[in-house]
Parts: sequence; C-alpha cells; structure tokens
Amino acid sequence: MVVKRDGTNEEFDRNKVFNSIVGATGTPEEAEKITSGIESWVNNSMEPIKTLDIRSRVAAALKGTNPTAAQLYETYEKPA
Repeated sequence: MVVKRDGTNEEFDRNKVFNSIVGATGTPEEAEKITSGIESWVNNSMEPIKTLDIRSRVAAALKGTNPTAAQLYETYEKPA
C-alpha cells in the first residue's frame, strides 16, 4: 500500500512511477529499471510507503543515471 499526501491509501501503481520518469525525459530503460526497484521495495515493505518516500527514491536513482531527468522530476508539481 501507498499513503498519498492527503492521507488516503491506494495500491501501488507501477505505471504512475514509470510514466513520471519518462515524462521527466528519462528513457524507457531507465524508467523500467527504477520502477522495478521501487516496486520490489514497496511489495517487500511490511508497512505502507509514503508517496513522498517513493518520489525521493526515484529522484535519487535518476540522479545517478540521468541528472537532467532527475532535476525535471524533482521540480514537477502535480496539478491539484
């Protein structure tokens, strides 16, 4: 489970992570590798993971492979 910013819970959706990475100019290969790692982490966690923690991990992973995409990812704000 994932805890959203508003406190609600939802199932982890790997497509959201993958699409956000590609949307930040990450390659599909980078997106798949990072998404798989995040998915494994979430699925193996014994407690819910906050979306902010997912964002932090994605940003850190992108910094190592694609700093430009990492910067775009970090500065993107989802419209309300």
